[in-house]
Amino acid sequence: FDSWKNASAEIGAVLSMGQRRASGQMWIAVALRYRLPKVAALFYQGRLSARLVSEISWRTQLVTDEAVAVVDAGIAARADKWGPL
Repeated sequence: FDSWKNASAEIGAVLSMGQRRASGQMWIAVALRYRLPKVAALFYQGRLSARLVSEISWRTQLVTDEAVAVVDAGIAARADKWGPL
């Protein structure tokens, strides 16, 4: 039993998207919630596009837990000036 796969399949069905895409969206949500809260706040305020948030979350996945807060703060300080991708 794989709860992540089951959840992504259900979310995909509700949102009319495939299971893999839903899984990717779930991964981004988890990254924003636990690793990138300052970036998440900007996204919530509408200051960052979904595409930019996706790129940020995927490109920071290898940042260690010890360094991620510094990276989050640095990105949040600059990201709203980058414009759309």
